[in-house]
Amino acid sequence: MKAHLFLLAYVALLLSDNQTAVAVPTTNNKATIRFGLTGFKPYSNFDINAGTCDGPALDISHQLLSPFGFDVLSVCSSPARLYRSITDGLVDISLNIKSTSVLQNTVTFTKIPFDDLVLNLYTNKDYTSNDKKIAAIRGYEYEGFRSTLIQRGYEFLDVANNQDALRLFVNNRAKHLLSYDGPFRGDIDNPRFKKNTMHNLAYKKELLLSVPTYFAISKASPQHDALVEAFNTLDSESTVSYYFDLFEEQCKVNADESELKQTGVAALCNR
Repeated sequence: MKAHLFLLAYVALLLSDNQTAVAVPTTNNKATIRFGLTGFKPYSNFDINAGTCDGPALDISHQLLSPFGFDVLSVCSSPARLYRSITDGLVDISLNIKSTSVLQNTVTFTKIPFDDLVLNLYTNKDYTSNDKKIAAIRGYEYEGFRSTLIQRGYEFLDVANNQDALRLFVNNRAKHLLSYDGPFRGDIDNPRFKKNTMHNLAYKKELLLSVPTYFAISKASPQHDALVEAFNTLDSESTVSYYFDLFEEQCKVNADESELKQTGVAALCNR
């Protein structure tokens, strides 16, 4: 089967159902794939109170893998726990960057990246102390910038997720925040977050790097070989540069033309 058939099927089906539950139901005796999600906007959303996670990454993985006989079960986790689950084969697939040291020799990466991640260092202009505290996520190496900044005398305040790190930053408990651009914008623009923090944040941003993220298949997964074969077919026959481009294509199809012109693809389609 040629790649364009997969992609046409994907465009037709993507986002046709609003997936709010943790699992995509398994039907027709399909093999179940456990997809690890951490609540990394704009690719995934993690409702801590409900204990559910969903989003474009889950939708895209389901639609890409469904023609190969797979259904997808989302597994909501903190980054540190997700790494352990991937190593132990409790999670079959996730999204990750290739330089993550704890995943070396434990996963097989796809050839086509899912998307590019932009890493920034944010500085709170209202923070009056001269200390070098940085809010960050426990388990993230940030492409080596964690080690580099520690060597420069910075002190890391590690927490479980993006939201907790941002709260330290906006509440003047850390002068700096090390964060990827997507999660930062997704949280800082969230009306619920603004209401809860009651803080008008003044900050400056320093671009550190842009790095691709890929589907990462656990070598301990019983479905490893089948998943590698499926993605080898997709990777070799697809015409897209990034798998996340397919979400943007569907978003543009569904968007109101006047709204798209006014807002732009990036903002409207959650880039």
